[in-house]
Amino acid sequence: MRRILYIFCLLLLTSNCYAQYDNICDVAYSDFNKLINAFLQNPTEKNRNDQIYCLLDELQKAINEIHVSREERYQLNSLQADINVFKDFISPISNKYPSHISDNNLTRLQVIFGDYFSQKLLNVDCPSDEVQFLEVRVGNLIMCYFHCISRKVSSGLRISFQAISNNIITSGEYGAMKNEYVPILHNAGEDYARVFSAKITERF
Repeated sequence: MRRILYIFCLLLLTSNCYAQYDNICDVAYSDFNKLINAFLQNPTEKNRNDQIYCLLDELQKAINEIHVSREERYQLNSLQADINVFKDFISPISNKYPSHISDNNLTRLQVIFGDYFSQKLLNVDCPSDEVQFLEVRVGNLIMCYFHCISRKVSSGLRISFQAISNNIITSGEYGAMKNEYVPILHNAGEDYARVFSAKITERF
């Protein structure tokens, strides 16, 4: 908690003093990297993630308010895109509404987190030509995404699934549009349940 408060104060100080720096982009990227490092310290703590999400919002506001050259604005717009990807990723583990992510977002997350990031397809009893389940790990955080790859639908589909953790079976139901990755399970504040079977309940 003290670490988060320290970063928050640091961000406020930095955002108020951006105009004093010759290279504002370096300062903004430095602030972003501080928040990434804070997240990596304990990525499974929801309340902490919620604070980091709010700090990302503050950083974006600071970036939008500063006056920069056209070249600097181009660089900052690129940073804004990375911040949005990061926010979409942590939204389901920070008391926010779960955000869907795309293939491009997964590629950016690999760049943002580097060696801390890994992903693999799960072996799930399901129609594998229409549905995939992707397990993403960042440090000790585990997230499972439901991916709609079906060519038999015009928009998307809905599934029911079963998952297991410590010999306890749980179930759920989710929908996704084509080519979207929908977060359905994670170990933020709880035990991780791995999906082992799924069936399609609706195509649309």
